[in-house]
Amino acid sequence: VNFSAAAAELTELSVAGIAGRSYAKAVYTRCENLAPITVAVKSAKAAHLAGIEGAPNSAAIGSTNGASTDSCVSKGTLTATGSALWYVGGVSSWGGVWTSTASSQMKALNNVAECNINVCVESTTLGHYVGGIVGNAYGATLTEGITFTEVIDCVNNGDILYKDVCCKADNLVITPTVGGIAGGVQHYTTVTKGDCITHTQFTNCKNYGAVTIQANGGGANSDTQGNEQTHVAGIVARGAYTSLIDCDNHGDITLDGTFLQTYSGGVCGASWYSNLEDCDNFGAVTVTEDTIFRGIMLAGISGNNYSAADYKYYSKNCTNNAPITCLGSV
Repeated sequence: VNFSAAAAELTELSVAGIAGRSYAKAVYTRCENLAPITVAVKSAKAAHLAGIEGAPNSAAIGSTNGASTDSCVSKGTLTATGSALWYVGGVSSWGGVWTSTASSQMKALNNVAECNINVCVESTTLGHYVGGIVGNAYGATLTEGITFTEVIDCVNNGDILYKDVCCKADNLVITPTVGGIAGGVQHYTTVTKGDCITHTQFTNCKNYGAVTIQANGGGANSDTQGNEQTHVAGIVARGAYTSLIDCDNHGDITLDGTFLQTYSGGVCGASWYSNLEDCDNFGAVTVTEDTIFRGIMLAGISGNNYSAADYKYYSKNCTNNAPITCLGSV
C-alpha cells in the first residue's frame, strides 16, 4: 500500500493493512498484514498508520462495550513521512476506550516489521505517538475501580526508527513519544489521593526491537526549538495511570541529535502515577556523543517515575541488566 499526499494538506488520514478506521465493538481476530505500507503527506492535523487497524480501536462515546484485538500479526514495514500529528503502531495506531463505562482488550499481538517515521516539521506544535504494537493507548477507570484497557501477551520484534529530518517552523514544540510496545498512554479520568488505581494495564509484554530516535533540533532560536519532552523506552514511552506487570525489554534504546528535555528508560521513559512490577530491562540505553540536550532523565527501568504525596503507586521487583551510557553534552 502506497499513499502520497505530498502536495496537499489533509485534515485527517488513517491507513492500515486491514481496517483504516473502526468504531465501538470492533473485533479483530487472527488478522495478518504481510505487505509494506508507505504514507507520505505534506501536512495533516492527524495521521494514523498501522499494520492491522488505524484510528481508533475504541468505544464510541456513550457505548457500553469496547473493542477487542486478538492474535493478530503484522509483518509489513511501515513508513510514515511528513508533517502531522502522527499515530503509528505496528498493529494498531490507537487502542483503548473513550468512556468510563466501556472496556477494551489487546491480546497476543505480534509485530515483526520495522516502523520508520520521517518527520518534516512545518507547524509549531506536534506530538508523535509511535509504538511497536500500539501508537497511543487511551484508558479510564470504571466506577468499581477496575482497569479496563488491557494489553496482554504482546510482542514486538521490529526495529523502530524515528527521524526528525527537518525543522521549518519558528518556536517549535515537538514531542515525540516512541516505545517498543506503546508510545503514549493517556487517561480519561483521574483518581483521588490515597488510591492506587490505574486505567491501562500491560501484562507480559516483550520488546525485542531496537528503538532509535534521531533529532536535529534546528531553527533560529535554540532555546525554544528542537524536541521538547521527548519520551523513549523499550515498553511504554510515556505512561499515565498505568500498570506494567512482567514486561521485559530486550531491544537497545538510542538517542542521537538535539533535544530540549528527554525522558528515556529501558522499560518506561516516564511513568506518572503508575505501577511497575516484575519488569526487567536487557537492552542497552545509550545517548550518543553527538547528542546535545538541555535536560535528561535516563535509567534502566524508568527515566522519570512520578507520584505526588499521599498516593500509593509503586515500583517493585524490577531489574536492570544492561549498560546505561550518556555521552552527550549540555
